Amino acid sequence: MLRPPDITRWKVEEWSTKSMNKQITKLNNSTISKEFKPTPHMIVWIDTAVRLMTDNITEIETESKITAQSWHGWVKNPDFRVWFKEEWNKRISGEAWKLDVIGMKQARKNHDYWQDMMRRTGNLVDAPQQTNIQVNNVIKDKKNEYDI
Repeated sequence: MLRPPDITRWKVEEWSTKSMNKQITKLNNSTISKEFKPTPHMIVWIDTAVRLMTDNITEIETESKITAQSWHGWVKNPDFRVWFKEEWNKRISGEAWKLDVIGMKQARKNHDYWQDMMRRTGNLVDAPQQTNIQVNNVIKDKKNEYDI
């Protein structure tokens, strides 16, 4: 025998879902900021950092003529941190050739650099890890003791 659907339960679930959706929408609207727009000073700061290839705040401050206090204020903003990380990754990927040049120059003097550059260019594949096995031949060593 078929039972009629439980209407009271359906209404409660529908109300809960609607209420939850309203709360989620309210939460999303409060946490999602409009697209972050960096200030001209922020752009100068990241330009300088990439050009100098440094994370030293004092060096960037000196070269860019923008105070470190500005930097410390910007870093408190999560939107700035997201923007800075994404922008840094975009810009630094275009600078990879500079790192290759440095690595190639250093490779002439330092085996570790040479090895890293060879791996980077695909000319060196790591050797498979070898397991050493030791075999002791007791009979050969004890031949005279046992009169064999």
